[in-house]
Amino acid sequence: MSKLNIAVLRGGVSVEYPTSLKTGNAVLNALHYDKYNTLDILIDKSGVWHNRGVPVEPMDILQKVDVVFNALHGTYGEDGAVQSLLEHAGVPFTGPKSFGAALSFHKAYALQKVASENIDNLKIQGQKIVSALDVLDGDINKITDEVFTSFAPPYVIKPTGSGSSFGVAFAQTKDELTNLLEKVILEFEEVVIEEFIQGKEITVTLVENMRGEKIYMAPPLEILKRDRKIFDINSKYAEGIEEMIKIPASVNEHTK
Repeated sequence: MSKLNIAVLRGGVSVEYPTSLKTGNAVLNALHYDKYNTLDILIDKSGVWHNRGVPVEPMDILQKVDVVFNALHGTYGEDGAVQSLLEHAGVPFTGPKSFGAALSFHKAYALQKVASENIDNLKIQGQKIVSALDVLDGDINKITDEVFTSFAPPYVIKPTGSGSSFGVAFAQTKDELTNLLEKVILEFEEVVIEEFIQGKEITVTLVENMRGEKIYMAPPLEILKRDRKIFDINSKYAEGIEEMIKIPASVNEHTK
């Protein structure tokens, strides 16, 4: 039986470049050479693809492989962009298709979609998307006044298109919201302001066509933030992370 040719994509244009390098390295180490032929495809921060250090055209690589393992993080890797390219090339790849990736990566649109499904415990009272252009064209105090009159603090500010909790900030008052929004919007093109809700943080992995099920759900994993307000980039990849994870999560069967 011939070996599968697998291209592992890592690196990328987002702020999560270092994280993607680690993910890709873990994947390459897990794909044993006796079963697979692997290509370590590095995408640099300007978006150029490299094979063995040599710049290559994406389609030249994609025509030579059987499947792509997408180990990219953040913009381009998780927002539907690279998925669209892979779909166009007609090569199978890991993770969601382009539409699902684009919808789930945009925090505001994802929440709106979840809310439309009548999830029991989703009680978000307010949400406002703010772009850098909104801030440049108007008075930032006017924007935060509108938020304050629509829903009460505390607030959480999140870039709509970034992963690993980059750029997330919390505000207890309207004045603090104004100051933080001004800082965050300089780094990210668009953010969403939402009511902050304190609660458990649960991760659930779904895999298609596994163990006799069309959609297989792994046991829910609970993040124990302990003294941290948020499970941020340092929390995710620091030593001793196992101490912050509980499997299965402490939720009842209905919530599960």
